[in-house]
Amino acid sequence: MTADDVRVLITDDHPMFRQGLHGLLEALGIDVVGQAESG
Repeated sequence: MTADDVRVLITDDHPMFRQGLHGLLEALGIDVVGQAESG
């Protein structure tokens, strides 16, 4: 499995954490398909 095969949905109640994780994952080539505040 490569980073191109990975798609994730980020769910966390802290906006700054979601934004930071989103940036990190995209820098690694991982497709972030969405974000949610609660799940």
